[in-house]
Amino acid sequence: MDNTPLADRIRPKSLSEFFGQRHILSEGTELHYCFKNKRFPSMIFWGPPGTGKTTLAKIISMENPQIPFHSESAVLIGVNRIREIANSSSVGIFGKSFLFLDEIHRFSKSQQDVLLPFAEKGTIILIGSTTENPSFYINPPLLSRVRLFIFETLSENDLLQVLKRALKQHPQIEIPTELMKKIAAAAEGDARRALNLLESCSQASGNGKEMDRRLQKTLLFDKKGDFFYDTISAFHKSVRSSDPHGTLYYLARMVISGTDPKYILRRMIRIASEDVGMADPNALTVAVQARLAFDLVGMPEAELALAEAAVYLSTAPKSNSLYRAWSKVSSAVKKTGNLPVPIHLRNAPTDLAEKMGHGQDYKYDHDFPDAFSGQETLPPVLSGNRFYTPSDRAFEREIKKRMEWWEKRKSEIDKNK
Repeated sequence: MDNTPLADRIRPKSLSEFFGQRHILSEGTELHYCFKNKRFPSMIFWGPPGTGKTTLAKIISMENPQIPFHSESAVLIGVNRIREIANSSSVGIFGKSFLFLDEIHRFSKSQQDVLLPFAEKGTIILIGSTTENPSFYINPPLLSRVRLFIFETLSENDLLQVLKRALKQHPQIEIPTELMKKIAAAAEGDARRALNLLESCSQASGNGKEMDRRLQKTLLFDKKGDFFYDTISAFHKSVRSSDPHGTLYYLARMVISGTDPKYILRRMIRIASEDVGMADPNALTVAVQARLAFDLVGMPEAELALAEAAVYLSTAPKSNSLYRAWSKVSSAVKKTGNLPVPIHLRNAPTDLAEKMGHGQDYKYDHDFPDAFSGQETLPPVLSGNRFYTPSDRAFEREIKKRMEWWEKRKSEIDKNK
């Protein structure tokens, strides 16, 4: 009995058997030209799992049987093995070899540098495979020497074709058409997952309930890679867009997929200040209270506390004036450095400090009408700067009125000096 996974047993051996990725393989594309002329540059295949990266690399090797093909994992291979492949290629008949390097993003920067001269000379035709954004993980010099091809998740129709091909090769597997459609939907664009589900369901011996149980979706959510950052980004932007529906959807995606709730709560606390800000200062209180609720009861009891905070943030009035103010003042501090604190604002805890004039001419605002003295607090170099400009929305309308009144009073005080 062959215990090899079904996905490996039916792996396509030619382009005619390959489904999906038409945007990079259809006639007129660069990769189609490469197959037609059997001439391939060094490449990196970037895309989600189960979209055909490894399969396409192996089809390339079958299209070019005269060129040695080495398949390695970046997790296991070292620089000595790379040099060994390069040396054997240089003395071979064709003077080059294919090197398929799975999970190339696992290679360190120094390991990647070893590939440079061999890719440059063509001694090694590199085919790197990765699920991570090459811009973050691949050295710029290496990235400039390869062609990047982006793989997309497969459509449900593509997955159905993959499943039908599997049934044709293994007629002993009997699966109803309706169940095939469910498998294609549950696989979420991943051919390997679709075939694993097909194999699993075929072992359920026609038990409908057992088949449905095996079809329960395992959400695609890499907790460290691009899918993670894409989903948290979508959550943040849904809140910013005041869309509670999208907000709840992406929150559920993260919670159900096992994201650390503390991470989500930290992001919500940030959103409360960055995107809601002074338009509704209570948003920060709600976000912090959700964090406290999680500490008190844990999950899953705290799920609704997260949902409540997320909905509150998404439906709250929005203002990024606080965020912009912080950016301005941070830039000013970095530009001007440690300016001396105006002497009237300095502390005078000792006799020496008093003799040096610390605190002299300081105005205690509560001693003035309306508890406002109008004194300058910024260092002279920055005098007149206005870092915080409130919006005309929600609670900031009230803040704007107060600030305008204080500015008017300050002008009156300055005139009467």
